[in-house]
Amino acid sequence: MNEQTVYPGSRASRILAVVLGPVVGVIGVLFMMLEEFVVLERIVLGGGVLVVSTVGTASAVMALVRNRPELVLDAEGLLAPPARKIHWHEVAAVRLRKSGTSNAVEIILHELARRETRQRPLQRALHSGWSTVGDRKALILSPIRLHPYSTEAVVIEMLHYHPSLHVAAPETR
Repeated sequence: MNEQTVYPGSRASRILAVVLGPVVGVIGVLFMMLEEFVVLERIVLGGGVLVVSTVGTASAVMALVRNRPELVLDAEGLLAPPARKIHWHEVAAVRLRKSGTSNAVEIILHELARRETRQRPLQRALHSGWSTVGDRKALILSPIRLHPYSTEAVVIEMLHYHPSLHVAAPETR
């Protein structure tokens, strides 16, 4: 039997995004009705808010419908959708990174080029959880994505599956 740990993510935050999305959309529409601004400003700013609200709401609805876990850990590696499976030998280090008042988990990979070529172009363009650390690629798991689990507990669980995993010193910004 293949043991694995599944972090389902916060359903409450997804529901909150679905509820607040239309509220922000209404604010965008109201902004477009303000007469203090020129028509072009109203369309650009209000329309921008409306588009962001619609896309955010749609992605939150899709996340609720798909109900994918935010993170899956096992003996082979980890899976953090929409990324493909990352094997433990591809991980250079893991560290906690200050994100607001809490910590995010930063997973630093050995190779940047090979991982990017394995992803489809649309995934590379849309996946905002990736960042570059020098010549390496890092996957950032925010505390919101992992809620209600603490990021420290996630790193400890990673060490359970891969005891030789290098845990780098925490980074603050």
